[in-house]
Amino acid sequence: MRARDFPDFATPGFGKVRTLFSSEIRVTLTDPPAWLRFHRYWRISTPAVWIISRAVLRTIKHNRSLGPPVSGTTGSAPRPPVREVWDRRTGEEKSR
Repeated sequence: MRARDFPDFATPGFGKVRTLFSSEIRVTLTDPPAWLRFHRYWRISTPAVWIISRAVLRTIKHNRSLGPPVSGTTGSAPRPPVREVWDRRTGEEKSR
């Protein structure tokens, strides 16, 4: 199956799977002094962490758009192209 045919694929007896990849950072701090230290660190490092996270997600998106690897393929269907969706509330880009 070609990637462009995937959205319209509806042959009975089959299923289609869509995968969404996102990143989330969770932090648990054990006491107020740890929270203060982390808060100072996070305030300074947040822009760099955000840039790195976006770069990783863009790389994954780009690699996904290339389709499956040529060597060692398992015979699976090529991946469909990524559609961009903008969340109007947050202004963030999301892939579907």
